Amino acid sequence: MIFVKVNGLEDTLNSKKFGISGYPTIVLLDRKGQEIDRIVGYEPPAEFLNSVQMYLEGKETLADYLQRAEQSPDSVGLQFALAEKCDGRSNPAEAKKYYMAVIERDPQNESGFTDKALHSYAWLLFRDKDVQGAIDCEQKIIDQFPNSDLFAEAHQYVPYYYSRWSGQLLESGDKELAATYREKSIELFEAFIEKFPDSEDVEWAKKEIAKLKEIT
Repeated sequence: MIFVKVNGLEDTLNSKKFGISGYPTIVLLDRKGQEIDRIVGYEPPAEFLNSVQMYLEGKETLADYLQRAEQSPDSVGLQFALAEKCDGRSNPAEAKKYYMAVIERDPQNESGFTDKALHSYAWLLFRDKDVQGAIDCEQKIIDQFPNSDLFAEAHQYVPYYYSRWSGQLLESGDKELAATYREKSIELFEAFIEKFPDSEDVEWAKKEIAKLKEIT
């Protein structure tokens, strides 16, 4: 096995070639240079070693999940796993397809994957500048899944998306609507702080409010 460390910020050609969207990213290639799979983000040593060993055995790779999904097309868990794999490979179109499959097949979140799919799908929509779509996904978590582990986080992301939407509108010259969404963002950030006073993200929310109030 040959180990190569690449500075993705400097070697932009390889970053683009392999669709690297976050650091660290470990890409395992076979002897022909074809990707076996990848690990996105930090993993502790024991977990990292286990992932590499499984991938080298052909387990829990994208190819493995695709094959298993053909045999069990109704498995929501496999659809979510495929979405995560595609998302990690910077393939948003495929990731959206599989996230939507989860959302459509399990609208009541009985599997525990639908809220996560909505949250990830929202981020992909936001990156595509569909801010309303992103907000709608997070709002669905708030309205339908109050017991979700992402319930508090959804309350953060809705005002965050409104604030970024406001900035986009301000740049485009629509100052009136930008101001409306800015106020909406402040209102919702303040509601988040009141609803989740013990959240570790309260200070972050306060800083976001301060930045928004500085805009004229």
